[in-house]
Amino acid sequence: MNNKFNANKHRSNHVFRYYSKKNACSIKAESYLEYIYFCIFECDPKVVAYASQPESIHVPHNGKNIRYTPDLLIQYIDDSAEYIEVHHSNFSDDAFKRNIEHFSRHTMSKINIAIRIVSEKGLCRMTGINYELISNCMSVNITDKINTDRLAISITLHDLITKLAPFTNHAIANAYYLIATGFYTFDMSKLLQSETILRRVS
Repeated sequence: MNNKFNANKHRSNHVFRYYSKKNACSIKAESYLEYIYFCIFECDPKVVAYASQPESIHVPHNGKNIRYTPDLLIQYIDDSAEYIEVHHSNFSDDAFKRNIEHFSRHTMSKINIAIRIVSEKGLCRMTGINYELISNCMSVNITDKINTDRLAISITLHDLITKLAPFTNHAIANAYYLIATGFYTFDMSKLLQSETILRRVS
């Protein structure tokens, strides 16, 4: 195995192309669900980088050498890492889970990286749309001139952008950054709009 944290740009007939600001390159997803997880990891401040289809893993099993390619390799801010298998729950039967567990034991023994299965569970359609919107609009970081301690506890997206405008030419992108990183939260079951109420976490 050869770990790669640089987003890959290869492999078969992908469905979606996504430009990752975090990785500073374009990556491809093989399904809409995988694409949504790109958006989620793009917003997650604990994620430093992620790569799609990072490498093929070859493992002996029942006298044969079988191959498996994880959907994603995630690197976290604490220097830990994990492989992600994005799989719809309808197709995650016991046999599939056993196979992933077999590969996970192998990667853990070789490089101390486990494989985690994620699915559509807990992700309603509007949540996915909101993550897509936020990840596409956010800046990579926030302007230094903005003092977040002085920002309101509760504010609409429109008013937040207005509040940030005197300090940056990228007020919209900075506002989305504050949402992406969890500084502000909102009801993810509803579409994020200019009049959406945002609430500070702390």
